[in-house]
Amino acid sequence: MCQGVNLLHFIVSSGVFSPFSFWENFPMIEVELKVRADINRARERLQGLGASPEGIEFQHDLYFNAPWRDFSRSDEALRIRIKGEGGLLTYKGPKIDPLSKTREEIEVEVSDWRQARQLLLRLGFEEVGEVKKWRERYEIGGFTVSLDRVEGLGEFVEVE
Repeated sequence: MCQGVNLLHFIVSSGVFSPFSFWENFPMIEVELKVRADINRARERLQGLGASPEGIEFQHDLYFNAPWRDFSRSDEALRIRIKGEGGLLTYKGPKIDPLSKTREEIEVEVSDWRQARQLLLRLGFEEVGEVKKWRERYEIGGFTVSLDRVEGLGEFVEVE
């Protein structure tokens, strides 16, 4: 994790490449790096670097697949992130860059996640997975760093 953060910080701070100016014409592109890591060590490192804590939240996601197009084969994702009674319906396109998880992302806020789920099921989508995680966020050098504890999968660090 720290090597990824240091690399991104070096690239941006050196002026070699500015992801902000490059991606400004592509507002629906998500750029992230995600690695398995010890989040306690990552937290200590972030705090030592002066990162600003942004809070902790629980995320509960339901994933769907289209029988006519297998998202696992096409490297796409469709999910509902539950937020109280509402949620976010998110489509993630295939990865554009093999190193990072850069991809198109379209998000639509929904007022009733249960109705959104029913809509997808009635349209023929199948619910194929559920992910529950605690996410702790930090801001540093123009990046968001998330420390994730994912139920049944382990600990991860994500840099966006």
